[in-house]
Amino acid sequence: MKTLATLTIAGLLTLSATQAADVNDIRDAYAPGVFPDADATWTRNMSNRVSECGKFGKNRARRVDILVKRYNAVGEAISSGSEADIVTAAQKLSKTINSNSRFEKCWDRIARSKRVSAEFSSLMEDM
Repeated sequence: MKTLATLTIAGLLTLSATQAADVNDIRDAYAPGVFPDADATWTRNMSNRVSECGKFGKNRARRVDILVKRYNAVGEAISSGSEADIVTAAQKLSKTINSNSRFEKCWDRIARSKRVSAEFSSLMEDM
């Protein structure tokens, strides 16, 4: 029983250290203000230029709008200073990017067009 408790505590400490490293990596790789001109005109133009960034689903939301919103949510979480919020926001963005090939291609195009760091994109792929 004592060994099990020790292993459990060691596992939790390892997870916390890994999460902290991920949070610091996210903070370092995130670039604030990457999408300052991501207004209705820019997102409409991107969805017209890149078909994968266009509308989908019942609500006809545009993939580009969702990705920009989730990227900005990571920045808001970083500003708040809450590690849990940073991890949650980054996981949401990562899950969205990796949900299907259309989101992935849209992300690749908008990230390159706005010069999102390759490090940040790589972190989102690996989460």
